[in-house]
Order: sequence, then C-alpha cells, then structure tokens
Amino acid sequence: MGSEMCIRDSPSTLPSPPPPVPPSRPAGQRRPASPFRTALPHKRMMRPSRLVTAWLDALRQRPRLINSGQGALLGGMGDGIAQTIEQRPGSSSVKFNLHRLLGAGAIGLIFSGFVYPPFYAVLDARWPGTKLRAVIAKACSDVALLGVFGNAASISGRLLVAGTPQHDILYRLVDSMPSVLFNELRVWLPYNLLAFRFVPTDIRPTSTAFITLCWQVYISWTAHASSLTPLPSNDESHWSESK
Repeated sequence: MGSEMCIRDSPSTLPSPPPPVPPSRPAGQRRPASPFRTALPHKRMMRPSRLVTAWLDALRQRPRLINSGQGALLGGMGDGIAQTIEQRPGSSSVKFNLHRLLGAGAIGLIFSGFVYPPFYAVLDARWPGTKLRAVIAKACSDVALLGVFGNAASISGRLLVAGTPQHDILYRLVDSMPSVLFNELRVWLPYNLLAFRFVPTDIRPTSTAFITLCWQVYISWTAHASSLTPLPSNDESHWSESK
C-alpha cells in the first residue's frame, strides 16, 4: 500500500516518447499549394498596367493635348450614340451625319482642353482644400456656371453646326434649358461633390470627360430633338419683331 502510493506520487522515471517525425518528401518535389494561398491574387495582377501608367504620365506632362484629344473622341462618340438612338426603330442601317459628328467632337475638344482645366483651377484657387465647405462651394459654382452657360453654349453650337437658323436657336434654348438644368442637378451635383473631394486636380478633367460622354449623348439628343419640334406659326414674326 505504501509502496504503491510512493510509486504514484513520484514522477515517472520512464523516458518520454520521441516527437513524431513528418514524412520526408522526395528530392525535387514541391510543397502542395495551400488553398488559402491560391485564392489570393498574384502581386503582378494588383499592379496598375503599363498602359494606365503611361497614360497618367502623358496626362501630367501634356495635359492640354491629352484632354483635348479625349474630349474630341468622347464628344464624337456621344453624338454618334445619340444619332443611333434617334434612328427609327426597324431601320436596316444606321446613317450618321458626319458634319454633326465632327461638330460635336470639336465642342468636346474645346470644353475638355480649354474650358474644364482652367475653370477647375480657378475653383481650387478660390476654395482650396477638400473640406466640406470648400467642396460644396465648388460643386454649386460648377453647376451654376457650367450648368447654365456651358450647356447653353453646347446646345447653341450643336444647333449652329446642324444648320438651324439663328433666329430659332433662342427659342430652342428657352424650350429645352429647364429640363436640362433639372437633369444637371441630378447628374453633375453628386458627381462634383465626389470629384472635388476625392479626385486630384490634374485627373479631374479626364474623369469629367468620361461622365461627359453620357452627358453628351443626352445634350446631343436634346438639342436635335428640340430642332425637330415645329415652331409656333407666329414664332418667326415674333423673333423678327423682337429684333
């Protein structure tokens, strides 16, 4: 009894078993890939492509050239999409008005290369920073100035290129501008709040140009849809009297 208790209470004198040895892999055999490791993207896939990097470098080195080219391309694309929408459903082929297409590209070139960059620079100089008060001031100024005068100039230029008589253009503007300004608030005000807060100044004309692609489709369609609306019978005499 006493010897049993001494044996139970004393530490075991037997040697502990050796730790298990993992099986060795044959020479040249690779470790099997972990499912968690293969699920992660490769580091090269996470880097920006060379094309984007080259485009950003060119945009910073030659901003006017790149912005003008983008504006011309996107303006022409927007008018081409608008012309496609204006085609009658069921028509076998789409016919483009090349003169109108080139005019829309020229308007996009002027705004993206010579209007947007200095305008954004003036706003950033007047209200520097990305605080809430500065962002709201710049966004509202953008809508108030470019929304009114920029859209009016864009619609007028498109109507002139399309051959609309000059005495009809003012009537078309009065007819279309209320809905244009309403959609300006719905589209450009939210974009401006995000752009002035997060997008750098040298990149902003480019981001604006891509949003403008959708807006160009709308403006081009609005301008030429209003030109198809018949004027009142006494409208020509009204404008001649007002002159």
